[in-house]
Amino acid sequence: MNQTEEDETKVIKVPSNGQITLGRRFAGQTFRMELLSESEILLTRGSFIPDHQATFCSAEAKEQLDKFNLYIKENPVGKDDAEMAINALIDEKSPE
Repeated sequence: MNQTEEDETKVIKVPSNGQITLGRRFAGQTFRMELLSESEILLTRGSFIPDHQATFCSAEAKEQLDKFNLYIKENPVGKDDAEMAINALIDEKSPE
């Protein structure tokens, strides 16, 4: 049986601790809360990326990662390469 919007409308009184319960149906799910006005709140269910990680989920980041993966596939890093890179960094930091 499909429920209509009307069937899903509830009046909820917010207790003094400020918390509301959506019910077991939504337990463990993530929601974005938008305060549309002083009298309207919009809850949207979904997966959300924190602002500080959004740059890693861009098309540009995917393109760069794909290029890197292709480069590594064509130019595998060997043990000697890693040691050379570490030694180069140590040499750069060494006082002259």
